[in-house]
Order: sequence, then C-alpha cells, then structure tokens
Amino acid sequence: MTKILLLVDDSRVSRMMIKTIVLQLHSDWQVIEAGDAKTALALTQDQTFDIAILHLSNSPINSLELAKKIMIKHAQSDYAVVMGDKQNSAGEEAKKLSFAVIEQPVSEKKIEAFLADC
Repeated sequence: MTKILLLVDDSRVSRMMIKTIVLQLHSDWQVIEAGDAKTALALTQDQTFDIAILHLSNSPINSLELAKKIMIKHAQSDYAVVMGDKQNSAGEEAKKLSFAVIEQPVSEKKIEAFLADC
C-alpha cells in the first residue's frame, strides 16, 4: 500500500540517508521533506501524510514540539522523533503522546522496526 512519509530533519545528509532507507524498504512510498520546522508546518497545512519522522537538533523548536503542533491537524498519522537518549524526560513525554522514539544513531534496522509498527 502506498503511503506518504513526512521527513523533517535539519541535517540534509540525515534526510538523504533516512529517505534512502525508507525507499529501499518501500519503493512505492512518497517521501516529502523539510529541513526546518517552519517549512514542515507550511507543508502540513495542505499536505496529508501517513507517517512522520522528525529530527530537529539545531532549531528553536525541537522534534517533540513540532510533532505536537503538526498532530493538531494530523492526529491519525504515526510519529517518530529521533533522539539521542530515549530515557530522558523528552523521551518519556514522547512515549506518553504515543510517539515512537528512534535512538541515534539512526540505522536501517531502527527505521525498519518503526515502519513495521505503522
């Protein structure tokens, strides 16, 4: 089944790596990308998506805050936030909101495990 994945990461290299992994696993999926929160919020005003992978490390708004903002309009989507340590308070908050946490470093195995649950 074709799905649309929203990929938000402020690292172009990370976006390229994650997009490559996703498309290797699901070549029929569409990946829409944003390099910052502002672009992601603008994209999600008119674009629907099934799954979101979010990682903002050098931004005034973090991945978790962005997910909460996007979720207002897109509550039905599955969300994963990329974090350095899922045991910290942000990781606990992500779990409470039913967001998956993908621990850094991101790998094909971790992306595949998240997508299998979507």
